[in-house]
Amino acid sequence: PRLVEAFVLEEHPEFHRAFSTLGHPNFLGAYLALVIPFYAAEILIASSGSMRRFRYLFLAALVLAALVLTFSRAAYLAVISGGLALFILLAPTFRARCRRVIMSVLIAGGLIAALVSSKPWLVTSTNPFLVRIAEAFDWQNGSARARIEEWRYGGRLIAERPLLGYGAETYSFAAREREKRLEEAGLAAVSPDPSVADRLHNLELDTLWSSGLLGLLALGGLYFSAFRTVVRKRAGESSDEIIQKTVLGTALAANFIALQFGFETGATAVFSAVIFGCLSALSD
Repeated sequence: PRLVEAFVLEEHPEFHRAFSTLGHPNFLGAYLALVIPFYAAEILIASSGSMRRFRYLFLAALVLAALVLTFSRAAYLAVISGGLALFILLAPTFRARCRRVIMSVLIAGGLIAALVSSKPWLVTSTNPFLVRIAEAFDWQNGSARARIEEWRYGGRLIAERPLLGYGAETYSFAAREREKRLEEAGLAAVSPDPSVADRLHNLELDTLWSSGLLGLLALGGLYFSAFRTVVRKRAGESSDEIIQKTVLGTALAANFIALQFGFETGATAVFSAVIFGCLSALSD
């Protein structure tokens, strides 16, 4: 089938998920979540009431609209997480950051509690966006169930070779042996999903699979070094450098959250590499 027919909402087949030129709505959502912080930076830097600020507000609204139309729940979570990270990093002092961390945890907890309590109403809504959000908390059916089953299966195999893993791009060979459940294909499915996953759709598990604990330690060191650069203040640091580090850290945080439910594509991998490189340069 054509791509436009491949990405329809199960409960609302008249709605199609946006995917642009990236081939999948989740890929587009992850990419947009990564670039939105840079629009936020331009809005913050621009003078109040200036045409430049208005222009970037308009562009940011378009990007957010495109993000919504992907119906990618991981991308939604990534953008919200990036917004909270920006809120925390913009605090002027360490004590203020701590207060904002507590506020962010309370906001996130309240939002999750509200969504969980509203799930019975959301799933019966005629709004496809609300239904899609509610499905994120249905761990017995659909893609959420498929992720959980894939993680369980991959986790058991990883435990057999924890140190070095199995090598890059090899998970699909093992995934062929996994027996899929009917529930993973969705409520309306009459047969299990025949597709074979080529990745575990989780940054840490994919790293453990391809390179084991040694690879995970290396990845953890990379992220630790990057975020240490973001939060550390140097003597004589200019306001522009602080904004640059804040935006780069926000984008990296958003991408990290997106990767908890997906994997790097060519577009996001290049962008991530550039961000890591910029933060490395700012750490000197």
